[in-house]
Amino acid sequence: MADINDVANWILFHGSKVNNKKLQKLMYYSYAWYLVIMNERWEILTNQTIKLFNQKFEAWIHGPTCPTIYYKYKGYTSFEIDKPSSCETSLNPDEIDVLQQVLDVYDLYTGKELESISHQEKPWIEKRVGLGCYEASNEELSDLTIFDYYSSQME
Repeated sequence: MADINDVANWILFHGSKVNNKKLQKLMYYSYAWYLVIMNERWEILTNQTIKLFNQKFEAWIHGPTCPTIYYKYKGYTSFEIDKPSSCETSLNPDEIDVLQQVLDVYDLYTGKELESISHQEKPWIEKRVGLGCYEASNEELSDLTIFDYYSSQME
């Protein structure tokens, strides 16, 4: 399992114009697609899940958010986060492959566009039921829902 900071560092080094919101969504999509690519449904159901990293995403107002990374880069608000000077990492080839595939698809979007996309997807929507648009929530997104939703997108 990867260290969450290694994943963030890799995305910041290889991504384009990444602010905190965009970083959150790129990390979320990396986490989601890694679940789908590396697991079968029974592994999710029996807690034998292979995850990209161990932290969970919560159903925040602006979409799926990992608090650990949010608070680390909170000072950047909507400004682009400085690229790391290097990308030394302990990520394995499978992790890097998924991260690259996610960047290939999602990096062309802004953080605001990725927020809008995530607001149309079941994993975030199901944890926002009964909440107002600007009502805070720390409800964790379900790995099973994430797996089922993105698996269905592959079909």
